[in-house]
Amino acid sequence: MVDLVLTDMTMPKMTGDELTRRLLVLRPDLPVIICTGFSELIDEAKAQELGARA
Repeated sequence: MVDLVLTDMTMPKMTGDELTRRLLVLRPDLPVIICTGFSELIDEAKAQELGARA
């Protein structure tokens, strides 16, 4: 069982926000941490829309 997912925004074949979206469909209670040095694709508001929590 997975207790936490730590992902980067920039990955081969899938972005971190897409991975988060897919994971939370399967497990809405799963904590996900999205890390990035910089991204024009995501900011705090977008992360919260995806289901990211404080």
